[in-house]
Amino acid sequence: MALTGSHVWKALLLAALTLLISCGEQPRKLESAPREVVLSDGMKLSAVTVRYGTLSIAYVDPLTRAIQIDGYAEGFKRTVVMRTRPERFSGSWTIGKGILGIYNPGDSRELPRGAQRLVYQEAEKHFSSSEEMERFLIQGSAVFERVCTTDGIVIGISVTPARNQIGIEVWRLYEKGSKPKLDQSSTYYSIGVKQLSGDEK
Repeated sequence: MALTGSHVWKALLLAALTLLISCGEQPRKLESAPREVVLSDGMKLSAVTVRYGTLSIAYVDPLTRAIQIDGYAEGFKRTVVMRTRPERFSGSWTIGKGILGIYNPGDSRELPRGAQRLVYQEAEKHFSSSEEMERFLIQGSAVFERVCTTDGIVIGISVTPARNQIGIEVWRLYEKGSKPKLDQSSTYYSIGVKQLSGDEK
């Protein structure tokens, strides 16, 4: 049966609508699985800092961390969803091998008006020598108050009032592929590493 002009226009209109709908339903790009992170399922880190009291970071899921700062702003609590680094990042400030892990840039557009930005990084840091690792720790100490364990877990916190921003970093240090043995000097205070039970999560 021959198509009339009206049939042709209807067919073209249906094809155009189908194309528009299919273009509008593009699947959301999923985050790649995080690699070289510090916290694992059920893990919680608690660090006693001089200026901000106890800083706690708990694993919620592979991309989510629950953060609490007891000695700052009458108790700061926030649960933050991170992004993954699919490729190694090596900024101009980076010492050692570039990092993977997870991060949150603290985009203020995603927060209620006036809420404090929280910038977060968590990753393994690999160094070729103890001297290189020491340079990294010294370099960041000008900005972050850092706390570490003797086997190389490092937590750092900085507060920048002018930017209404809190910065938190969590590192697992490696020297030539192995966990280091750091001196427990007066520069560093202890970090508690706890495996949470099901009732505590």
